[in-house]
Amino acid sequence: MKLLNFYTGDNEIHLGLVEDEQVLDLAAALGGRRGTGSVASWLRADDAARRETEAVRLEWRKARKQGLPLSTLRHAPLVARDARNLCVGLEYHGHPAENKLAPPETPIFFSQLKSEGIPPRGPIPTPAAR
Repeated sequence: MKLLNFYTGDNEIHLGLVEDEQVLDLAAALGGRRGTGSVASWLRADDAARRETEAVRLEWRKARKQGLPLSTLRHAPLVARDARNLCVGLEYHGHPAENKLAPPETPIFFSQLKSEGIPPRGPIPTPAAR
């Protein structure tokens, strides 16, 4: 099952289910019930919410209803604004060698703020040339 967060016309974030370049607005289809606000809330929801999502997906496919065209949607971030990712540097065997570094004796950890992320298909800002 492919899920995404997308912005609605009034700039709200909705959870969408993607199939064949069409998106079912799960937040609307499930009436805003628990676990339908975003990918993160769906992942935190219980098994009953997942079964309900699957039932709606199967009904949507059976009815052959059109969804929202994926190409027309503006993707929203998959993580909450205040989320932080804990990352491990030089995490695989060949990574230090690729960077002409000695393998670290202990793991290297760093955090990455959500604000540092780039939205899908978004522009990658680069520093101005000096």
